[in-house]
Amino acid sequence: MFSTQRTDSSSIIHLVSASPLHTLRLLSKVTLLFVVLLVVGCASIEQPANWTVEEFHAKARAHLDAGEWEQAIDYYHQLEQRYPYGKYAEQSQLEVIYAYYRNYEPELAISSADQFIRLYPTHPRIDYAYYLKALSIFQSSTSLLDRLLRVDPSKQDPGPARESFEAFRALVTLFPQSSYAGNARQRMAEILDLIAQHEINIGRYYLRRGAHVAALNRAKYVIEHYPDVSVVEDALGIMVAVYKKMGFDKLLDDTIRILQQSYPSSIYLLPGSK
Repeated sequence: MFSTQRTDSSSIIHLVSASPLHTLRLLSKVTLLFVVLLVVGCASIEQPANWTVEEFHAKARAHLDAGEWEQAIDYYHQLEQRYPYGKYAEQSQLEVIYAYYRNYEPELAISSADQFIRLYPTHPRIDYAYYLKALSIFQSSTSLLDRLLRVDPSKQDPGPARESFEAFRALVTLFPQSSYAGNARQRMAEILDLIAQHEINIGRYYLRRGAHVAALNRAKYVIEHYPDVSVVEDALGIMVAVYKKMGFDKLLDDTIRILQQSYPSSIYLLPGSK
C-alpha cells in the first residue's frame, strides 16, 4: 500500500514537471482567483475617507446604541479629527464621555468631561458633562473586579465618594433646573449614606478593639454631620454599647430614650441592651 502511494505521488510530480504549459495555466488561474478575492474583500471593507460628518456620526451612534463602546469611541475620534468644528464635533465629545463611562474607563471619562467643560462652558448640554463627570468620579472609587465581587463600597476609601458628592453638588448648584438635578440629589443622599456607613464601620472596629472613646466620637460625628442618613440608628447603637461598658448610666438612659422615640423596633432595644 505504501509503495503504491509513493508511485502515485511520483507520477503526479512527473506529470506536472513534464507539462510546464499546464503548470503555467494552473498558476494563472490561482493568481486570478486570488486577485478577485482581494478585490471583493477590499470592496467589503468600509472606506471612511470620503464620509460626510453625518455618516461618521451615524456610524458612531450605531455602535454606541449597540453598546460597542470601543468602536463608538474610535469613530467619534475619527469624526473629530476630520471635522473638528461644529455641532457634531461637540456632540461627539459628549458621547465619548458617556462611552468611556460605560466602558469602565472613569479616568478618561473624567478628563474628557473636564476638557468639554473648559472648552464649551455655555454649551446647552453642559449640565450633562457635569453629570457624567460626577458619575465617573464615583465609578473610580471601585474597580470592575470589586463590582463583580460585590464588595461593600462602605468598606472602601470614601475619598472618591466625597469627590463625587461635590461634583453632583456643583451640578445642582449651577443648574438647579437641569433634568439631571433630581437624580443628582438622590445620588448625593446615597453617597452621604455610604460615607456615614464607612464611619460606622470604623466605629464598630474601635468598639471591638476596646477603644471606647474613639468609637463614641465616630458615632457622634455621624449624628452631628449626617442626621438624615439611614445609619443614625447604628450610631446610637454604638453609643449605647459604649455608655454601657463605661458605666455612664445617665447618658445610657438618655440614648435609649432617643432610640425608643425614633426607632421603637430597633435591635439595640432588645433585652440585654442595657
